[in-house]
Amino acid sequence: MHSTPRRFTPKIVGGTDGDDPIFALIVAHNQIHDAALQRSSLENWADETGKACDDENDAFDALLEAAASTLPGLVAKLTYLREIAEGKMRG
Repeated sequence: MHSTPRRFTPKIVGGTDGDDPIFALIVAHNQIHDAALQRSSLENWADETGKACDDENDAFDALLEAAASTLPGLVAKLTYLREIAEGKMRG
């Protein structure tokens, strides 16, 4: 008995933007990046910048490790990472 092969539909196709935690991670990283830039202009920048860099690195790691669960989330993540790679980070 031959059956019709099932078509594989990855989970990433379904869902809405609000369903994907990647958007919150992008916003969090961008906010932490902006805060790091502001801290670097302070007089005691050495102490403040070290903590700010650690915070930004933690947020970036979380973003990299997270898997997008929707197609719009995947596109947003790849676009955001490309902006960073090309030096187009907001801030």
